[in-house]
Amino acid sequence: MSAPSPHHASKSRAFTIVELLVVIAVIALLLALLLASLQAAGRASRQTVELNTLRQIHMGWVAYSSNNNDFVMPGYLGDNIQEQWRVRYKFESQGRLNREMTRTYPWRLLPFIDWNYESMLGYRDDREQLDDIPKSGDDTIVSGPTKELADQPWFGYNAYYVGGWWDLDDTGQGGLRFSNSTWFQSSTNEDGTEGSVEVTGKLVVRSVGRAIAGDQLLIFGTSTARQPGVYTESREFEPGSAWICPPRLGSQQIWGTRISGSGARMPASGGKSIFAPGSMMLGQSSGVRIEVFTAESVPYRRGGPLMSSLFFDGNTQGVGVGELLDMRLWTNAANLGRQIPREFSHGD
Repeated sequence: MSAPSPHHASKSRAFTIVELLVVIAVIALLLALLLASLQAAGRASRQTVELNTLRQIHMGWVAYSSNNNDFVMPGYLGDNIQEQWRVRYKFESQGRLNREMTRTYPWRLLPFIDWNYESMLGYRDDREQLDDIPKSGDDTIVSGPTKELADQPWFGYNAYYVGGWWDLDDTGQGGLRFSNSTWFQSSTNEDGTEGSVEVTGKLVVRSVGRAIAGDQLLIFGTSTARQPGVYTESREFEPGSAWICPPRLGSQQIWGTRISGSGARMPASGGKSIFAPGSMMLGQSSGVRIEVFTAESVPYRRGGPLMSSLFFDGNTQGVGVGELLDMRLWTNAANLGRQIPREFSHGD
């Protein structure tokens, strides 16, 4: 049998450099798409966990009101106010907490959520720290996990306008912040024209029955403490804060928004309510940065481009940072004020 002709023998053909580069580029593109999908799925999963946790917090928050004659939980209680009201709060097992630990809401809310510490510090990378939270102690404890739980919980409370900020005023007297602040409420004159009337107080919701538009009034959201500057959230860990501040507090601008890659600020007015049909969804991309003017606790998008939020009526959802410029989300008075809701302000 004769050998096959060399003209009919199979020939092996190597890849050219160009072909190899094309293959590598295609693989890199597929990996990038896969990574982006995994990151998006991870963000969605984290936000789902946050929203579920907020629902648990709402149940405890409502239980507190039911046990306290319909009054909502105070946002902040100065040491002297706690003493005047003769209130003391306890650890889970035994022992009284130092009043410094109960200025903010976490230790006061825990008994109403079955001492679920994970709802307060479950956002941390090191979950083993939850085991370090003391179940008993005394009022000499003012540091460690006890203080971290008080100062750096997962979610911030709309403390200035829901429940209220109770502390010493400029005269050294204890009281509610903004209780004597003035603002202008829209009204209708006798001739049918639009007018306004000066109102004192009525800025802080203190009881469940006094809330209006509960589906729009924010009570909890992811937050962190910031110094003045411009910030782009990176999804990395940042300590939480026990309260969350609106863009304007009284007449003072606290924070605003910027569009990444430009010096343009998102306007403080214009656009529709985020809760109205066909509304403009402002600031829902990660390209929107927060500009902080005054050191405070401000919204923080921990799980993605939206801030996980809980509203007065128990509704939970992600909210774009631009939409948080609307003061109707922070105080009922903005629904009644003379100004454009996004520009609502009042006396200090």
